[in-house]
Amino acid sequence: MTALIALLAATAVLGMWLAGVGLWGTPEEPSAPSSQPRDVARIGALVSRRVASVDVRVLGLAVAAGLLAWVVTGWPVAVIAAALGAVGVPRFVAARRQVKARIDRLDALASWTRRLADTLTAGAGLEQALQASVRTAPVALAEPVGRLVARLRAQQPTEGALRAFAADLADPAGDLVAAALIAAADRRGRGLAAMLTELAATVEEEAAMRRKVDAERATVRTTVKYAVAIPALVLAALLVFDRGYLAPFGTTGGQFALAAAGALFGLAFVWMHRLSLDRPGARWLDAREDSR
Repeated sequence: MTALIALLAATAVLGMWLAGVGLWGTPEEPSAPSSQPRDVARIGALVSRRVASVDVRVLGLAVAAGLLAWVVTGWPVAVIAAALGAVGVPRFVAARRQVKARIDRLDALASWTRRLADTLTAGAGLEQALQASVRTAPVALAEPVGRLVARLRAQQPTEGALRAFAADLADPAGDLVAAALIAAADRRGRGLAAMLTELAATVEEEAAMRRKVDAERATVRTTVKYAVAIPALVLAALLVFDRGYLAPFGTTGGQFALAAAGALFGLAFVWMHRLSLDRPGARWLDAREDSR
């Protein structure tokens, strides 16, 4: 029994690690080992962000799901599977909302850029146009535009404020618009309004493309939903109507078999979840003015 408990504990740790890698990703490793203090500080900051990002509600849901699985089945493997499922399924649902939010923000960025071009056409200066844009900024872009205007009103250099604006958007399309505005702030030349109008059209095309890709990924998300819901419903029905059919899983060998099946199912779920994620691409505009 001691060996079984130790093996199940090891399986639990491995399963949690694999699920964490699949759902949260792994931190970027340095190219070479280093003992410099700033590397230690970077690792400490990364760990702090990971700990701070833990949702207490999700953690409580995982604990509650594990306790419920123990009460209903009495299987250690079921406890682990229920806890991991309580963590993974909400993240899968939230990923869809995040994709939609990114597309909505792209649409808002295109609209804001076009309105900014119209304001510049009317004869306003760049800083004045940026500050005036806060009144008509789309809802999805109201917060980052508000922070941009606040920085400008606080007498922060225009380039630094625009780089911070691009960092708030955290999207390559935002980098493109911010870079155009930074170039205009440096050169103060004509033609900015026309360039912004073209950029708005480019961002609209980007949003349309991502919306199309997201529609194609809907099939994968639907498959994941069925892959999770059907086994869960079958298991619940067996526990209620034919519990004796599941009796072999309560043995030592049954727990091993259940752990192996659960690990394979969990890896498949993580793989399909990653297929449904939206990856807009790497940003290229640094937030620091001295990065050039």
